Amino acid sequence: MSEEYSVGYSEGYQAGWNAAMDAIPPAAQPAVPITESEIEKMWFQQADFPTAGQRIVGFARAIEAKLKEKNSD
Repeated sequence: MSEEYSVGYSEGYQAGWNAAMDAIPPAAQPAVPITESEIEKMWFQQADFPTAGQRIVGFARAIEAKLKEKNSD
């Protein structure tokens, strides 16, 4: 194998490796948790719902919205 071929092969291999590494998405950031006080506040905001089922569903939706809000930044 000639030296020119060897150098060209190494450069091509390195370029391919760099392109593959650039294609990998960055690691996801860890999720920001909801604090105990935020959970309590969301739970008590659901007190106006007439049934327990509606209160639980409203609470779940409030948690979902809060997590989206805190983790979208």
